[in-house]
Amino acid sequence: MDEISILKYIFAFGFVIGLLYLMAYIARYFGLGNLPTRRLGDKKRLAISEILTVDAKRRLVIVKADEKEYLLLTGGTNDLIIDTELKPSKKQDKKAPKDKKHHAKRDKADEMPK
Repeated sequence: MDEISILKYIFAFGFVIGLLYLMAYIARYFGLGNLPTRRLGDKKRLAISEILTVDAKRRLVIVKADEKEYLLLTGGTNDLIIDTELKPSKKQDKKAPKDKKHHAKRDKADEMPK
C-alpha cells in the first residue's frame, strides 16, 4: 500500500469515530442516555405526574416523591420549587354529567326557535 491509501484509511477511521461521538452527544442532549437505576423488587418512589411547557426554556413539572407532590419550575438560569403543599388531584370522568338538570336546561335552550 502506498502512503495516500493509508492516509485515506486513517481519515475515514477518524471520520467514523467523530460521527459516533456526535451521535452520542445528540442522544444525551435529547435524554436518551439516562437509563433508570432501579433494583428488582424495589417500590417506585419517584414519578413525574405532569409537565407543562411555559416557554421555550422553562417548564412546570409536578413531581411525586414519597406520596407528596411538588411543583417545580425548571429551565432558565436556575430551577425553583414553587409549591410543596400540593394535594393529589382526583381524576374525574369529564364525559359523565354531574347534574342532569343543567344539561336539560341547556338542551331546551338549544331547541328554542329563533
